[in-house]
Amino acid sequence: MKVTFHKNKLTSLLFLALSLLLVGCFENPFTDYVKEGVITYKIEYPGISEDNVMFDLMPRRMEMSFKDDNYRTDIIAGMGLFKTSIISEADNNQLTHTVKMLNKKFASKLSHQDISQMQPELAGIEIEYTGNKKDIAGFKCKEAKLLKDGETLYTVYYTDKIKIKNPNNATPFEGIPGVLMEYEMVNYDTHMKFTVEGVVKKDINPNDLKLEDGYEMISAAKLENEIQSIFDKVK
Repeated sequence: MKVTFHKNKLTSLLFLALSLLLVGCFENPFTDYVKEGVITYKIEYPGISEDNVMFDLMPRRMEMSFKDDNYRTDIIAGMGLFKTSIISEADNNQLTHTVKMLNKKFASKLSHQDISQMQPELAGIEIEYTGNKKDIAGFKCKEAKLLKDGETLYTVYYTDKIKIKNPNNATPFEGIPGVLMEYEMVNYDTHMKFTVEGVVKKDINPNDLKLEDGYEMISAAKLENEIQSIFDKVK
């Protein structure tokens, strides 16, 4: 028996098939938790002119890989000549901060006190949850304000749909109950803004979230000086 499809019915079937494929490829962030994958952030520098001769060497992207409540953020710039990473292990109150510049490879364990000394302006801040929301990369993110002496220092947006236990532990944003999707901070006298461009659900090798071989462990103060010298060159 010959079966004939009307053109409109065929178009509808093709559209339905495409829709089902898309549903299978993308997890709905509003109903399901993303438990493992990669978050990509865009980095902007509100205080640095694009006319600066070193501006093109500044990093433009940050990637955050996560699995089993462990995560790692990586920033690479200068065609791979510069790399800095933050590594956080579940149930560990320290962060491992690394920097690689040419043949130099340094790492340091950072405690709460070390991080507070690096960000003195965030000491004694209060967090105000406004109830406002903003769509970022497909997630309906919640707004929070960081206040000091009644004045707003930063406005951040976060989501609780990405499954990382204590994602801001031992960071200046500790206390915010979710992964930051948009935030600003002054790092090494450089104003930086981070905004999530995309979240990809994918399998992560646990070894990729660990510190590689070949890094020299140094003090937090020495590591800060190394990174500060790099940022000073673009001012």
